[in-house]
Amino acid sequence: MEMKKPSLYNWFILPFFGLFLIGSMGLAVLMALNIQIQLLTIGYDKVENSLNNSILWIANQEGFLLQNMRLSVYLLIAIYLLLGFVYWSLKFHKIKYLIGALASFLIIQLIVLFEQWENSKINQLWLLYQHNKTKIAHHEPKKLTLYSPQKITEQDRFLIDFKNEYPIDTLQIEAFKNTFITKKLRLLVLDEKAIYNIPHFEPSHLLISNDPKVNLDRVLTHIHPKMVFADGSNPPCSISRWKKSCQKSKVPFVSLRKHGAYPINL
Repeated sequence: MEMKKPSLYNWFILPFFGLFLIGSMGLAVLMALNIQIQLLTIGYDKVENSLNNSILWIANQEGFLLQNMRLSVYLLIAIYLLLGFVYWSLKFHKIKYLIGALASFLIIQLIVLFEQWENSKINQLWLLYQHNKTKIAHHEPKKLTLYSPQKITEQDRFLIDFKNEYPIDTLQIEAFKNTFITKKLRLLVLDEKAIYNIPHFEPSHLLISNDPKVNLDRVLTHIHPKMVFADGSNPPCSISRWKKSCQKSKVPFVSLRKHGAYPINL
C-alpha cells in the first residue's frame, strides 16, 4: 500500500486552519462593509505572520519528516475507532465512551504486536516485475537484499513501494547470480547465455530472463522444475510459446508480466 510522506506541520496546522479561515472570512466581510478595526487588523496580521513562520520552521526540520510510514487496514480502522471514542467521551462525558477508547487503544497495541510477530517470521524470495529488467529480492525480517544485472538505486519506484508495504531497516544490493540455493529452494535463472546443464545442480524453480534462445521442451525434459517463471525482460511472443511448452509438460507457469511480483516462501 503506497502512502505519501506526511510531516508534522500537517498535524500542527490542520486543527487551527478552520478557525483561521473563519477569521479571514470575517475580516473580509468587515472590510467590504467599510468597517475598519485597527486593533483587529494588526492582530490578524501578527497571527498570520506567526503561522507562516511556524510552518517555515517546521518544514525545515528534517527530523519532522515521516517517511515510509506504513499502516495496515486493521491498524487504521483501530486508530479511527480510538479517535471516535475520544471525541465522544469529551463531548458527552459518558464512561462507556471512555471504556471504548481504552479498548481501542488496547486493540491497537495487540495489532502492532501481532504485525511485529508476523514480520519476524518473514523469509521470502521475491521475483519482481519491471519492464525489460530482471530483479530478485530476498526478504528477511526488516532486511531486504536485492539482485539485478541492471543498476538499482534506493530511489527506484518498486523499492519505495516495497518499503512502504514492509518494515525495512537494512537494504543491501548484491551482485547478480544465476543460482539461488536454500534448504527449500534451488532457483536457476536461465538468461541469454542459455546455460541450464549444470553438474550436480537440480533446480526446483526456473526463472527465464532476457529471452534465451533455447528449446524449452528440451530444457524441461532435462531439469524437471516444479515451477517456471518468465520476468519482464522477455517479449510477449516468447512468453506465450514457453507457456505452451509448460502446459504440455504439466509444469506450472507464471508470467510476471501478467501476475506481477511473486513471493516464494523459504
